[in-house]
Amino acid sequence: MMNRRLTYTTPAYILRPIETTIKGSKHKTWPEPSEYDLIFISFRTFGGTESVENGVLSTVNTGNVETWYDPRIKANCRIKLADDGSEWEVIGNPEDIDRRHMILRFKVKSVNGGA
Repeated sequence: MMNRRLTYTTPAYILRPIETTIKGSKHKTWPEPSEYDLIFISFRTFGGTESVENGVLSTVNTGNVETWYDPRIKANCRIKLADDGSEWEVIGNPEDIDRRHMILRFKVKSVNGGA
């Protein structure tokens, strides 16, 4: 089954962590994005995923992202939507469709609070 061609109209920023080691413990900081970090994506959410941890039901907002290939996007990155400022953590390694370095597809989950 062929995929429909998606339009990449949602502006977003790539957030790449800066890792520092303090007293033997690694800490990540997320710098403010620059114009260079602006990309355009297709962003879809599906109302979240429910899970039960320690008897507590919680909903984790998840989504799918597709965009033009960009080697800066890795599993440890985040995507920040330009319109509302929400941040989304990349889940797993982005998939380079057909290994042609043209299109990336990956899943994201919402970063809430100071997570």
